[in-house]
Amino acid sequence: MKKLLLLCLISLYTSAMTYATPDEGMWLPLYLKKYNEADMKKKGFKLTAEDVYDINQASLKDAIVRLGDGFCTAEIVSGQGLLFTNHHCGYDAIAGLSTKENNLLDNGFFAKTLAEEIHAPEVTASILQYMEDVTGRMMDSLKGVDDSKRGATAARVGRGIVEEVLKMNATLKADGYTAEVKPFFEGNQYFVMVYKTYRDVRLVGTPPNAIGKFGGDTDNWMWPRHTGDFSILRIYTGADGKPADFNTANVPLKPKKSIPVSLDGYKAGDYAMVMGYPGTTNRYLTSYGMQAQLDYFNPSVVALLAQQMASMKEQMDADVTTRLKLAGDYASLANTWKYYLGQMQGLKQNDVISEKKLGEKRFMEWVNGNAARKVKYGTVLDEMQQAYLLMGPLQQRSILLGNAAQSADALQLAGALDGMYLELKEKDKEEIKKESEKLTGESAEFFKEYKVNTDKSSFLAMLQMVANLLPKTAWPDALKKVYEGPGTPAENARRWVDAQFSTSILTDKARMDKFLKKPSLKVLEADGLYMYHKVMFDDLVATQPAMAEQRSKLGVLRRKYVQGLMEMQPDAPQYPDANSTLRVSYGTVQPYEPRDAVAYNYFTTIDGVVQKEDPTSEEFTVPAELTKVYKNKDFGRYASNGTVNTCFITTNDITGGNSGSPVFNDRAELIGIAFDGNWESMTGDLKFSDEMQRCIVVDIRYVLLTMDKMYGATRLINELTIAPT
Repeated sequence: MKKLLLLCLISLYTSAMTYATPDEGMWLPLYLKKYNEADMKKKGFKLTAEDVYDINQASLKDAIVRLGDGFCTAEIVSGQGLLFTNHHCGYDAIAGLSTKENNLLDNGFFAKTLAEEIHAPEVTASILQYMEDVTGRMMDSLKGVDDSKRGATAARVGRGIVEEVLKMNATLKADGYTAEVKPFFEGNQYFVMVYKTYRDVRLVGTPPNAIGKFGGDTDNWMWPRHTGDFSILRIYTGADGKPADFNTANVPLKPKKSIPVSLDGYKAGDYAMVMGYPGTTNRYLTSYGMQAQLDYFNPSVVALLAQQMASMKEQMDADVTTRLKLAGDYASLANTWKYYLGQMQGLKQNDVISEKKLGEKRFMEWVNGNAARKVKYGTVLDEMQQAYLLMGPLQQRSILLGNAAQSADALQLAGALDGMYLELKEKDKEEIKKESEKLTGESAEFFKEYKVNTDKSSFLAMLQMVANLLPKTAWPDALKKVYEGPGTPAENARRWVDAQFSTSILTDKARMDKFLKKPSLKVLEADGLYMYHKVMFDDLVATQPAMAEQRSKLGVLRRKYVQGLMEMQPDAPQYPDANSTLRVSYGTVQPYEPRDAVAYNYFTTIDGVVQKEDPTSEEFTVPAELTKVYKNKDFGRYASNGTVNTCFITTNDITGGNSGSPVFNDRAELIGIAFDGNWESMTGDLKFSDEMQRCIVVDIRYVLLTMDKMYGATRLINELTIAPT
């Protein structure tokens, strides 16, 4: 692909990791006119920057919805507040609304009337009203502030800005407006974002798991995909059109803007644009930070999540109710586990760290070219290297021991006993009585579902995993005690765990009840499992100052480094790391070749769903409704060349939080819903890959086919505006 910048600037610009290729960039919509409109039009965009972002008239931004605090994105697709998003974005809500008798997760659900739409109590929907640069005010307030107090000062000034924004119109807060100030470019720039937040969001429709999560964890982060990853929500308001708490008298939102749907499809090279709320990227991370992630952070997180998933899967497979209860958490863990696994492998295989070092070398050449710059930036990279060398082992130890300290359910209960421990030390009889009364209720709830053998098994596995990963020189006394004894380490650990679980008040309701009737410090201090929890946490607390010192130092150094990068290229278009604020990404529909003799097409079809079918696997089960439509070739207006496209890929720059984002064609019509990235670009949050990075999208025609032909949701189809072909 061609490069955006002049050849004489490429060597400098690469080090900044801000805009290395035409397709890279999570751009602030406020600056599209200044930085991007010409390039967008060159790629084929037929509208203007004002059509995307405008605060004086309806624009695309008014149809882009942040779900919750930014865990996913949704888009308004009708004049009645109908939202499209991903199935995995609605997963928690769908699972939470499911029961053994009415299993929406497995069976799917499409409301036939407004009255059948189900309130999703944990979901909110926010629409950006405007964003404003407040860097000048923040920097004035931060002048002369010690680095150790900078974060607290910035937070205080930010709260003041938010209060002023909401006071500009006394009705703003009452009308559901919220605001937040966020740092960009590692704290070198600040913006205030003002949202209107809706609190009554309802589940309207979802395909069954067999479509919405087809391919499961096996296909997650992979291409080719055949997943119908969509669900449907709706925003409701009070009768006056303002945000309101849930009430059956509420009415569907009348939005400023809704997005038309295109059935025209796409071809390789066609313009594609994404708007949404990407969560976190770290593209200004230095080679030293990447090395620390590779050596310490990623291996620890991958191992911990794998262990937690194994424990949860065992419980879920044993009981349907438990499966529904844990489904959302398990899906989230699995997604995160595979992400960090892929990132770890990508860092090793793609030589990303060497590329970073090359950019840092160029940065230092620029620094050393001027005496003032040498004074200001000359030691910043060396200092970061030293900080990461100290931070890496501390972070690994904190992650592993933090999980080992609370990995058993019984240890969660131990945390509730800490207040009792303190009161017993103080010998305050009245407070001891209050703690006992409180704990009696908590204990009763805990033991209703407690499974001691499962808990013991998962705790032992976690201990063994932590002991294998953590150098013995970093073991705290609590962990050493688990493994000491005459046998092998594994035998000693099992003997210790068996002994504690057979005697602890944390693992048996009768023992706990006896303790709470007559609380005793002696009993607590003799309880090996409780004291393991306490000593482990005391050790962790003792290491936090060292962690905080390095974290603070790195915050200062990262801010200075990014400041230098911005100073090095003052006229180049730059974008900040993702931080759950509205961004625009534009690129094209493109195939790719991941390795020798392998070439991937840019779309998949429903034929591939049938080819992957495996009735013995819950990940590749095909529902009867899909089989019937496929057998009869009942594709209607959603067909293309005798079949139906299920998914496609683009070069759009996305990350977590973009899930559910609309994917537009050159006329800003909806052609799909973004839901994943590909395995070959798992290091994309650290460095964009021009050749390999792809955004995986569910084709809107497959979404509508599922709604219409498989599950008869014509009521919802009729709400949509279908753009003329």
